[in-house]
Amino acid sequence: KDKLKRRRTKLMHVLPLMCAALSGLMGAQLNLFAKSTIEILKSTARGVNEFVHFETYIIIACMIIFVVGQIHWLATALHDGDVVIVVPAFQAVFVVFTIFSGAAYFAEFENFNTLQSIMFPLGTVILIFGMVGLGFHKSRTAEDLLKDDALPLKRKHVEDASESS
Repeated sequence: KDKLKRRRTKLMHVLPLMCAALSGLMGAQLNLFAKSTIEILKSTARGVNEFVHFETYIIIACMIIFVVGQIHWLATALHDGDVVIVVPAFQAVFVVFTIFSGAAYFAEFENFNTLQSIMFPLGTVILIFGMVGLGFHKSRTAEDLLKDDALPLKRKHVEDASESS
């Protein structure tokens, strides 16, 4: 029974991170679909009607699906997890996958000089290590905080109660 409880506890800590990561992935894809939608609208405004192609509607539908999915999974992660862990995990996954999907789709790394080719991946690695470091943060529930005798409010409340008796 204890083994099952430990597994469930581990899962309850990992599940919000998985939801945050999924939200970050969906957000990165959303950026691509949003950029594509803007390009479709710009092209149509210039006189080339892009709305005669069925692919246009697929891109717009995907953008809407990914907006809803990103918000849903981030809300789920925030509901079940600690905001101090969920938000940085979401941001890190979102930024990393936006970088790499944008680089692949828009060929953003083609004109990098040597310094940029070294510093950009280094910054990305630092970001990933920061996210992993936050993952080791031990969450404290409200019950943990109330049990903590080091809290000034609780100490004051205890002192006031002892003085009045």
